[in-house]
Amino acid sequence: MAGYKAFLSDISKLQSERLFLDPQESHHLCRVLRASKDSVVEVFDGKGTIYKTKLLEANPRNAELEIIQKKTYALPKRELILLMSIPKPKAMDQILKHAVEIGIQRIIPVFSEHSAFRLNSEKMEEKLNKWQSILIESCKQSGCPLLPQMHAIESLEQFFLRYASDWKQNAMGVVASLEGDADLLWDRLEHAYESEKMIIYAVGPEGDFSKTEYEAFKDLGFLSSRLGAHVLRSETAVTYGLSVIDQFLRTR
Repeated sequence: MAGYKAFLSDISKLQSERLFLDPQESHHLCRVLRASKDSVVEVFDGKGTIYKTKLLEANPRNAELEIIQKKTYALPKRELILLMSIPKPKAMDQILKHAVEIGIQRIIPVFSEHSAFRLNSEKMEEKLNKWQSILIESCKQSGCPLLPQMHAIESLEQFFLRYASDWKQNAMGVVASLEGDADLLWDRLEHAYESEKMIIYAVGPEGDFSKTEYEAFKDLGFLSSRLGAHVLRSETAVTYGLSVIDQFLRTR
């Protein structure tokens, strides 16, 4: 496929057989990657469509490309959603990259009782922008046609309220647990899954969810699941669990 890749953001333009990239993507393509006129560029819109294009105007503020070929991928039948208690920055960056490679639809970052740090409103916006950039770059690198939706940061208590009112009827919740009586993840899925529209997979921070939070998950119908014989880092637990759920859904 194309040697160069770019993202067609909401502020980019699609006009007839032409694409006009936004200033940030134009700069990255023409200045950072040094794509020149007539270069072949693969452009994805994050919604399932990938365009094979030719660079007509290597303008670092408004790159213009001609569409050569268009391919649209079908949306997944079921949504796979990650609920992540925000870990340390490097771990979060790794989690986002792996989540894109596995192919999930949404990420909900939350603060829980044992979260490693807190952010003020200004820092929250900064973090969300950084995480969005990581998701976009990971899609480019992996060839994933769907950009996961990053939700606004909220407390775990706020998520519980929204889940109870908006999602509970159409979702199956699974929480990665260190509790001794939890069943293995695959066994939990096999016994409880009934073709729900979405699966929400919850992973705690380095200090794990608190006992009170585990009780709240259970009250909302989340299933506790073990991931293996040992205690896993947050980023390992995310990759392991999402992989198991993805493979499970592909057998259904």
